[in-house]
Amino acid sequence: MLRTSITNARVGLAALALLAPLQLLAIARAGDDEAERRQDAAPVAARPVPIPGAAAPLDAAPVWTVPTSTPPAAPAPVQLVTESDVVPVAAAATPAPAPAGTFAERFPAQAAATQDPDDPASTRWALLIGINEHRGTVADNIGSRQDAEDLRTVLLAHGWRDDHILVLTDRQATRDDIVAGLAWLADKTDEDSVAVFHYSGHSKKWRHDVDGDGERDVGLWPSDDGYIVDSELVDLLEPVQPQALWVSFATCNAAGMADPGLAQPGRVLTFSSGAPQKSYEHPAWGNSVWGWHLIEQALGAGLGDLDGDGRVTVQEAFAWARPRASDTTSGQRYGPQDGVMIDLLGGELDLLVPDAPPPSRTPATPAEPDGSTSTPPPPPPEQGQQPPPPEPSEENHGNRICLLCG
Repeated sequence: MLRTSITNARVGLAALALLAPLQLLAIARAGDDEAERRQDAAPVAARPVPIPGAAAPLDAAPVWTVPTSTPPAAPAPVQLVTESDVVPVAAAATPAPAPAGTFAERFPAQAAATQDPDDPASTRWALLIGINEHRGTVADNIGSRQDAEDLRTVLLAHGWRDDHILVLTDRQATRDDIVAGLAWLADKTDEDSVAVFHYSGHSKKWRHDVDGDGERDVGLWPSDDGYIVDSELVDLLEPVQPQALWVSFATCNAAGMADPGLAQPGRVLTFSSGAPQKSYEHPAWGNSVWGWHLIEQALGAGLGDLDGDGRVTVQEAFAWARPRASDTTSGQRYGPQDGVMIDLLGGELDLLVPDAPPPSRTPATPAEPDGSTSTPPPPPPEQGQQPPPPEPSEENHGNRICLLCG
């Protein structure tokens, strides 16, 4: 009987070993459930009276979406585990110090940049935020910084000026930095400008009404845990009034950021997921799932050129990325992520600076297990490009798809 038990145990372990490389991890970030217990939200001033003519709430605003071209893949028969099973979360022994110096001292080129209506390249401005590393107890991300850096590369390839692009990443992206960055964007832009605000990182989801607007709130999660609640973000973006503004989110519960006033004429809003949905990161791609499809593939590699005119507008990139992000995440524990767009621009938003040469298009190549890159693959099929899976490791979370939220 003992020999039989040992044999059965070995068979069971062998079966688990075969399944291990297929496991996907849905990371449930620290803070979501703790928020209700701790009631740790800082007091936030009541929302001002809505401005006449401001956009209606999200559920009343026109939403531009594209149905998935192919049925979602059947959920993979794999076991999903939470972050507490894999990634320890502990307070840092010595928190990183706050960045020293004033905004102008730390970002002299961006602070000194000017705009000339006769120079189209000087009328483009961008604030790009991507946070992998946090100072507190929240687990780090694995692809948010890369989203922001890759979007900077895309904008430069489209003729944007480097000193007109402010990139805040990791522990540099504190609450104060983000607020200062939004003030910079408001100060530099006017009716002659085209602007981009992008955020990739954790979202904070409260189980109660933080700002007194009658709804449970979500917000940005800066690296120092200085949350920016959705209604506050609306107020911070209110002075940013260029002729065209793309507001982009790659985070969990992304469409929940659309408090009244965020959607305005002249703006295109894109969200990586619906208000009740999670968003994911893909370790093998080194980006969020949304960032990979929207930024790397649709915009960077030019695969979103749906009309074949050699240009990829923001609307085209969204249309290309949405079904592929949904397909990529369809087998995950918390369900797929479905992108949402609110388009009040009244036309296509082309990121290419007038008179600038079209960017060269090279499909992004996923990393191989050894860190090298393979020969660029052909354009992906309808369900999206799937990179070769790397070997499990601590750095890539064992090739598991992870949640992009707090």
